[in-house]
Amino acid sequence: MDRFAESYSFDDIRVDVLAHRVEKGGIECLFEPKVFAVLLELLAHPAELLSRDLLLDAVWGHRHVTPGVLNRAIATLRKSLGDDAAEPRYIETVHGLGYRFVGVLHSVADSSPAASTLPMADDASAASLRRRHDDGAFSNIPGTSARLRPGQRGMLTALVLAALVSALAWLPWWHHEDQADHPAPAAVPVGLAVLPFSARGGDADLVAAAEGLSESLTDAFSRNASLRVAGRESVFALARGRANPQRVAEVLNVDYVLSGEAEATSASIELHIGLWQRGEAAPVWLDKQTMPRDQLFRLVVPLIERVRASLIPQQAAAMATAPPAAALPAQDLYWLGRRYWYQRTPTSLAQALGYFQRAVAADPRFALGYTGIADTYMLLYEYSDTPVDQAIAKASNAIARAKELAPDLADAYASEGLMLIDSGAAEEGVIVLEHALQLEPRLPNAQLWYGDALAYSGRVREAGAWHEKVAAEDPLNPILQTYLGVDAMLAGDQVASKRHFDRALELDSNYPEPYWQLALQHALHGRLAEAGAVFDEARKKQEPNEGTSLFQAYIFLLGGDADYAARMLDDSDAQPTLGRFEALAWARWLQGRSGLRASVEAVAVGANSSRYRDALLARIDLFDGREAAARAGFDHVFAAHVERGDTFFRPWLPDLGLGFYTAWIALLPRDAPMRLRALDTYAAQLGRYVDGGMRVPALTYQLALLAALRGDEANARRTLVAAMSEGWLDVSALRRDPGWRPYAQTAWLKAAQQQLTQRAAATGIVVATKKPASGA
Repeated sequence: MDRFAESYSFDDIRVDVLAHRVEKGGIECLFEPKVFAVLLELLAHPAELLSRDLLLDAVWGHRHVTPGVLNRAIATLRKSLGDDAAEPRYIETVHGLGYRFVGVLHSVADSSPAASTLPMADDASAASLRRRHDDGAFSNIPGTSARLRPGQRGMLTALVLAALVSALAWLPWWHHEDQADHPAPAAVPVGLAVLPFSARGGDADLVAAAEGLSESLTDAFSRNASLRVAGRESVFALARGRANPQRVAEVLNVDYVLSGEAEATSASIELHIGLWQRGEAAPVWLDKQTMPRDQLFRLVVPLIERVRASLIPQQAAAMATAPPAAALPAQDLYWLGRRYWYQRTPTSLAQALGYFQRAVAADPRFALGYTGIADTYMLLYEYSDTPVDQAIAKASNAIARAKELAPDLADAYASEGLMLIDSGAAEEGVIVLEHALQLEPRLPNAQLWYGDALAYSGRVREAGAWHEKVAAEDPLNPILQTYLGVDAMLAGDQVASKRHFDRALELDSNYPEPYWQLALQHALHGRLAEAGAVFDEARKKQEPNEGTSLFQAYIFLLGGDADYAARMLDDSDAQPTLGRFEALAWARWLQGRSGLRASVEAVAVGANSSRYRDALLARIDLFDGREAAARAGFDHVFAAHVERGDTFFRPWLPDLGLGFYTAWIALLPRDAPMRLRALDTYAAQLGRYVDGGMRVPALTYQLALLAALRGDEANARRTLVAAMSEGWLDVSALRRDPGWRPYAQTAWLKAAQQQLTQRAAATGIVVATKKPASGA
């Protein structure tokens, strides 16, 4: 308290610093300690502008807290002191900069107005509030010794990350509701790459701790608008190739590279850290510290301050250094979870989920931990056999909790965007992810998923441009290369898409998604054998999952081999899913079999999949020849919301997942107003995809089907020929989709069917010979 006066007085308010007491008009105002501390900082520097980050540092140590805590403290002070934000008497908000105390302070003795400022601390104390650690302070940090008992070795990661991560919050981690309260980013941000910290001696716990530190540092630095941080995947790729800092700086076009290496002894950790500037053989600085394992956090705060002082001294000079807060085990567990989450395999995702769940158990108010849970459940749906409804329900609950705890946490909105994409609401996902990027423009996952949402909502051209921009900062990221491949694939550029998929596999041959997407591209263009070969290769490198089996079944269904597809689907050990039953219904129809309705009705679904199940049941009724029941089922799904169109658009399937809505239209009376409205809606939906840059054979086929439903035979014929010339191949579609029925006996449709049959046979996929069920 030596920086403050013993008491302050303004108007009828008296602040007794030593007694920790505030009275207004003789009545005590009760404040939490942190709120009281904010008030003291403002009173100690009357009429002086204090930045938000300075206050966060001075009061909270900026320990992974959101700026919202400062917002609430200011709001509490204003309410208790009788202040008004619109016409402040005491606390003024200077948008984009911070806060200042604007009241008139009096001396306690005579209550006379003081001068424009009343010094509450000497110059040295005031300067110390804004000091940053110099080289000497960095190399002489005190610590206490500790011995690690046998059996405690597994706790090394927790001890290290607790210390390291808890001190990373000097950066503005989250934007609050008023974006103007943050300073504008520098015109030319400083480029920085954080190499993954290595560990000597093969200590698995230390390796995990070092990598966790790298994850947290990269994340923290990337949220600072004055820095341009190289993408994690690219930096890790160069590190795996043993690139030195100068090579990293050159390849990733950054100004500085931070590197580190840890080595453990029985009771301590020796940490070697260096900052390297591009083009300079000698480092900017090097340091070596030996610290007790459970005291390493004493080193981290000055380390971060030193990096900041070297890269952005203007920020360092304006911010104070506070003693590090106590270690938070929740954050250690969170970064361990992210380490496994990035590996994206069923096993690693299960490990990640365990760490995230332990993180929120350690600290139920740790908002970031809930976003990890949400992200993991959605990837378990994508990469494992977790049903989509279960994944969405779990993710939704976690996201809601994260938002409740930190309403302006960009990570929560990024997680919500991913959930919306996977739930088939990509257009809504675009909106949510735009909000996440408004809060944190450089949040890595939000940047990735925003482009993904654009692509899967049909805005392919925008998605490609966005991912190209993001890839400039992360050129060696296999995930980004895969997304760029998807963009090019949906835009019809097969050469570019294959180049990106090949590049992704070159960067990480164990990453499964490039295999899936490359196989999809082959299937979209009728190269069914090639698609199957890619999946055979993928199975050698990845853990088995439901998605791969389902997609392989689709390949055989496109070629007409219903028997083989049905065996694959029936033999699956995974729990029944609607996606598998949809493919199985297709196979049963080709085989002339029925009886699947009861199985689908028995599948328990959540709110997200209820419409899908109803539409699938209607499709099964259609396959089984129960057209009245099919019409009623489709009416239930579509009639009340005609303007929504076909909501089952799935660009990760060779037929884009379209077909429910057109089947309904075909069953409606030809001149019914509902049918005309539905046709206009579907035409507009397909038009948006075309206008957005989508150019795939399956979309051309849908345009042909639309013309057939409208009775435009000439256009239907011409567009169908175009789809087939682009490579579209689905041997049963002209018999399966009821929109073609009016043309079943025309010579041109029979010729098209014969050509499809011949092409399917030429692919090596056996064409089923069983007669389809009647009425289909």
